[in-house]
Amino acid sequence: MNFYFDDFTEGSTYRSAWLQISEEDIVRFASEFDPQPFHLDREMAGRSAFGGLIASGMHSASLCIKLAIETGLFRDCSIAGLGVEGLRWLRPLRPDDRVQLEFSVSSTRRSASNPARGIVTFLYRLFNQRGEVVTTMSIAKVLKARPQAEIEGRPES
Repeated sequence: MNFYFDDFTEGSTYRSAWLQISEEDIVRFASEFDPQPFHLDREMAGRSAFGGLIASGMHSASLCIKLAIETGLFRDCSIAGLGVEGLRWLRPLRPDDRVQLEFSVSSTRRSASNPARGIVTFLYRLFNQRGEVVTTMSIAKVLKARPQAEIEGRPES
């Protein structure tokens, strides 16, 4: 089924597949985007307040986006993201952790300027294999509405 703005209703919840994070993943991301010792060097990270290597918070936020997209729900309808609010890092993400994204619709509204589009706000919650919430954020997305021809059951021209 192709998803569009019209298919997302307040309170609906979706889950991604699980993804395992390796030490190499953590170091590769940090090397390019957040080169702090507790993201890059196991020995130095062991002496940090975290007691070991952890992923960058921006890495975990990026994983939320990746896992949401990989559900396929946005394949036909995504136009743009409008922004992120309330980004929180509640637990460190460590090598060999497995994560899953749960995201729910917190609000929807059709665009006043273009009724062929709508804005959906999602609450993202990234869980580790122990059921602990690692990262949360609210993200607003502009999505295409279902094509009128599809609603009326006729082929598009």
